[in-house]
Amino acid sequence: MPLLRFHSTELSLDQRRMVARELTDAMARARRLEGPERDWCTVHFMPFAPDEVAIGGTLIADGKVPEFWLELSDHGLGRRDKRRLVKALTGAVVRAFDLPPEERYRISIVFRDYDAGDLAIGGTFVNEMWKQAVEAFYRRVLRRPGPILPDVPTRQDRWA
Repeated sequence: MPLLRFHSTELSLDQRRMVARELTDAMARARRLEGPERDWCTVHFMPFAPDEVAIGGTLIADGKVPEFWLELSDHGLGRRDKRRLVKALTGAVVRAFDLPPEERYRISIVFRDYDAGDLAIGGTFVNEMWKQAVEAFYRRVLRRPGPILPDVPTRQDRWA
């Protein structure tokens, strides 16, 4: 369940729509997300006023060119995944703001990794969601209500 926080100066509603679309598409391609997984990609805009950020000791309000900070929180990211994401997300920001190649340095990306057992959605930990998906499938196939699978401890639970 990727969460991307996008730090920049204030954007218009149309700009936010376009940036959200670009970043979600880039993230979905890089992470190979489809269907509900793609729909769970979240882009959170974190605007700041030009007088609230200084770069190199100079406020943006005083003429410093603004930069773009992206914070990506996700689980299970290896080095290869991160490389794909950096390339895809940087390209998305370049396209969204029509930046010339020599201004890519204005884009910074930081990864916030978390364990799938540290995030719960709808009352279920992400690392346990596979069980609900399997049970739902078998419920449809067998047309049986209620639990199908026994309560199996996760790998993390066995070592706790």
